[in-house]
Amino acid sequence: MVLKNLNSKGFTLIELLVGIVLVALGIGVIYSSFIAQNNTYVNQEQVVDMQQNLRGAIGLLTQEIRMSGFDPKRTNSFSGIGDVSLDGSGNGTITFSVDWNEDGVINTTEDTNDNSLLDSGEDVNGNGILDLGETITYSLSANQLLRAAGGAGTVLAENIEGLAFAFAFDNDDDGELETTAGGNILWAIDSDGDGLLDKHLDTNDDGIIDSSDSTSGTNLASTAALENIRAVQIWMLAKSRISDKELVNSQTYVLGNQHKIVSDKLRRRLLTSTFACRNMGL
Repeated sequence: MVLKNLNSKGFTLIELLVGIVLVALGIGVIYSSFIAQNNTYVNQEQVVDMQQNLRGAIGLLTQEIRMSGFDPKRTNSFSGIGDVSLDGSGNGTITFSVDWNEDGVINTTEDTNDNSLLDSGEDVNGNGILDLGETITYSLSANQLLRAAGGAGTVLAENIEGLAFAFAFDNDDDGELETTAGGNILWAIDSDGDGLLDKHLDTNDDGIIDSSDSTSGTNLASTAALENIRAVQIWMLAKSRISDKELVNSQTYVLGNQHKIVSDKLRRRLLTSTFACRNMGL
């Protein structure tokens, strides 16, 4: 019997190998695209988180510090800003008083039943919030922005790397902020923690506090009492939680008296706020 040649063909070994390689290349391209898009998403998410952290935190600071010295009963118990010393890392702190409930008394206890009256001297509901604390301190600790009002600090924002304040003042009570020889506002700090503003930060008198200014500041011709503060400038620097492998961050960030030089793969955002204190000097 004669067998006919059916001329049946399959894949050769070389064809199989070529197919496998092409499939592998396609998977590699898809995977690389997925990783790139995922990294972009993560980075954008971190940027959004940083901006929300910063805006929320600096917005609250601005709102509350602007009200410092609010004393509708004219008791003189609420002098306003009481301490602006620097911490051990050079970050700024600020303590001030506000008569939130307008009773003329500095209160440090909590409104536990939210009836706008001071019912107890304890945080008996355990929520950690001192609702009517009228002496407030903002500070930075372990990259956490803390707000303390009559008790332990409450964390307002995390991954905050730097905090700085500077203050404009009116020493002669003429209704005008003190200025430099060049006519620029004197933005000053209390460099030694003695309760007096003693150094201004625009050391080259160009009207801008930047990396060209000395971090040590320039001595004021006359120190200024904290009660003479009329305006505040805030700098706040946030950083991302996760490093970006594609990023090399070697920037210098200027926060008042601080020049933070970084060299890593973390994203950062710096926000500032400048405002007048509504109740200081009234």
